[in-house]
Amino acid sequence: MRRGIQRCLRVGSMLLAATIALPLPAAETTVRFARDAELGVIRIEARVDGDPVVLIVDTGATRTLIAADVLGIRALPPRVARPAPGVRIAGLPRVTNLGIGDRTLRDWSVLAVDFSAFREVYGADIGGIIGQDALMTFDVVEIDNRRGQIVFRSGGGDG
Repeated sequence: MRRGIQRCLRVGSMLLAATIALPLPAAETTVRFARDAELGVIRIEARVDGDPVVLIVDTGATRTLIAADVLGIRALPPRVARPAPGVRIAGLPRVTNLGIGDRTLRDWSVLAVDFSAFREVYGADIGGIIGQDALMTFDVVEIDNRRGQIVFRSGGGDG
């Protein structure tokens, strides 16, 4: 009886080890985008704390910036943040849930920024800029210009 139990435990341990070694299945979410032909920016619909928001996809931005009013902040203190060397932005760090397609980055750190100047250039509906900090949570970010979509992939080994 004791040998039978030991054998079951060994087999169970080997199965568990084999299961842990298996790669996770790839997760993929696809988001349609609109390209502003005049300004050359890509705009996607996302969610901030569950509410819809239009974000500009900026692969050159190191941080994700969200409009202070989208985050419910009426006035920003006169404080200057430095999201990257040589870059100065008046903003306030905030934690939020950022939804991209069917994926949500929970308790995500963003920089709350006064977006009035951005909106003069990019339109009144702009609620933020999604930067590398959020994009790098995915293994692959594929911009398909022909189809007008961005495919975000995670897991599955090589991606």
